[in-house]
Amino acid sequence: MDGPFNEHLVHDIGQASIALSVVSLATLVTMTPVLVRVASAAWLVNAVPHLVYHLRHLSPFDTFDQVGEIVSLGLLAALPIVVLVLSYHDGRDERHAPAASEPPVRA
Repeated sequence: MDGPFNEHLVHDIGQASIALSVVSLATLVTMTPVLVRVASAAWLVNAVPHLVYHLRHLSPFDTFDQVGEIVSLGLLAALPIVVLVLSYHDGRDERHAPAASEPPVRA
């Protein structure tokens, strides 16, 4: 129905990318552990299928372009994993009990 170039799909993907950017910006500003994890998970859900698709369609490219594509898209998938892991080791986690060296909170 939409022909070889699907303008509607391109707009939908662009709008989804802008929405992901808004969530990422809010995460950067607030840095709350829950929002960091949600944004990281959203980036991961976006990056992994994209990486898998391109891994399955490397044949049209020369070796240099294949390596560049794998490395760049692989980093886009690896970075949210690293952020997720680090977010669970961050002392600001609301479920984290204060360490012995931290002064007690007085009401």
